[in-house]
Amino acid sequence: MREIKFRFYSNVTKEMYNEVTIMGLQYKHDDDPCIYSAPLIRDEANGDDRVQKYSDGHLMQYTGLKDVKGREIYEGDILDILGAGRYKVVFSEGCFGTVDDTGFTPFRDSIWGFGGVVIGNICNHPQLLRGDDDV
Repeated sequence: MREIKFRFYSNVTKEMYNEVTIMGLQYKHDDDPCIYSAPLIRDEANGDDRVQKYSDGHLMQYTGLKDVKGREIYEGDILDILGAGRYKVVFSEGCFGTVDDTGFTPFRDSIWGFGGVVIGNICNHPQLLRGDDDV
């Protein structure tokens, strides 16, 4: 069975929080229903500290796969697949896969024979998808 876990990139603190916990749902009328465990942030509207919410950043789920170096692959990661190019990891059409200018490709075991390596993620290293190598 695949391990289910998440990480969260906060647009507020500009930090990645690994293995965050989804704390629960708020009221149904709330337009930002989910909150995640990460350090409290200052709510400028009322001056109090508050828990970070889904809208404060990017929630990324673990795919259950590892790259050729043993690093866990999450949604939002950027993979460099030897001989094939760089791809963003996404969840689409009911499964994890990669996306590039040509569209979505579901993960297949054979992809790892090409030497897929996580080289960054879309939050911290978006330039890697453009071909800029400065991390």
